[in-house]
Amino acid sequence: MRKILFGLAGLLVSQLVLAGPPPPGGFSSFNMSWTAVSAVPTLGLYGTIALALLVMVVLLRVLRDRPAVVRVVAPVAAMGLTLGAGLWTQDITAGSLALPTIGASSCSGSATYTADPVVPPPCFVNTCGAPVTVSYTFLSGEDPAGDPLTAEGCTLDYYCEEVDVLDSELVAAQGGVIPSNGEPYATAYCQEIFGLGPPAME
Repeated sequence: MRKILFGLAGLLVSQLVLAGPPPPGGFSSFNMSWTAVSAVPTLGLYGTIALALLVMVVLLRVLRDRPAVVRVVAPVAAMGLTLGAGLWTQDITAGSLALPTIGASSCSGSATYTADPVVPPPCFVNTCGAPVTVSYTFLSGEDPAGDPLTAEGCTLDYYCEEVDVLDSELVAAQGGVIPSNGEPYATAYCQEIFGLGPPAME
């Protein structure tokens, strides 16, 4: 149903562009953020360097009566320490936004995007190596008539062009936990961008 809505809206807008200026369309903008789900404490950069130095000092003291072994082990240990420090200080871009995909290469980050009837919400792909919890902050929006949307008046729905959300659990829902599996997950938009209100109560 969502694919049909986005497809028909895109077709309609393209036809209207050919015929003349299109009427105002709806849109919704969100800030999506994610944080790692981890109960395992990890060492920071300085803790890792301190631990490596401590291990090196212990090794040198244990092997001080064997100078030939020290001459072999010391350069290898120093090279490993330098290489490890270089890897830990790499600049990792967190949540670079390259539509139609938000890539979480870092386990903590955020990205802002806007969806409208022609441009669907991006997919979210977690490749950071750990599960992450996602959350959304509504920024702004309009319905097709040009009336502003509010956070309270926005009915969240989820979409990704690569996911059939009707038959799949691949949805990055508000507060959901997304595993680091490289799969695309649907992200949030307001149903009202199509002029649709909240579902009728039965």
